[in-house]
Amino acid sequence: MIKFMNNNPEAIAIGCKLLNEDYSWQYFSGGQFLTLKRLINYFLFLDRLFSNSNFFSGLYLQKIPHSIKQVDWISGACMMVRREPLDKIGLLNENYFMYFEDMEWCFRFKEQKWKIYFLPYESIMHYHAKSMEHQTNKIYKESIKNFYKVYKLINKTNDLFILKLVMVCGYFFRTVFYLCVAIIQRNQTDKKKLILNYNFLKASVLMALSQ
Repeated sequence: MIKFMNNNPEAIAIGCKLLNEDYSWQYFSGGQFLTLKRLINYFLFLDRLFSNSNFFSGLYLQKIPHSIKQVDWISGACMMVRREPLDKIGLLNENYFMYFEDMEWCFRFKEQKWKIYFLPYESIMHYHAKSMEHQTNKIYKESIKNFYKVYKLINKTNDLFILKLVMVCGYFFRTVFYLCVAIIQRNQTDKKKLILNYNFLKASVLMALSQ
């Protein structure tokens, strides 16, 4: 990664593949900025079903690129950033306690016309959602709150009504989907996905009703 940065001075930040414990890859290693259409594509799995289509692209990379790819954002789990520009835009935003702070930072990079790259040939093992496993509903609500903030920032709007509706319906759909899958396949991976989506469903409902 250091070699790439040295050879590509236009790159302000780079990321790599995040791997699960079984060495399968985590598609949220990077992706595109948040829009309503991309969010709907994600919730309905359209980005996975039509992974070769730009129209159905979601928030995340759905397949490993065959070569170095320029992206909107990269995961903060593994991010290499140049030192020089930080004097201009600052560090990670401390108002984002957990989640989406990496997307917000990358958006500030992009506003300066700086380039962000995803390197598919580099990888690290990332223990996904471990910090969420024993947390209360508060951490899920904080995540949803950050989602609202980054959506308003990227889309230049304060109107969250449709976003809240999409999130509640989306997490409800995914909760039901993973419940069916967990009943049929009975494995731990699907059970964890079910619990995670259910907790986000509860948090999105509470946040939608409270704001």
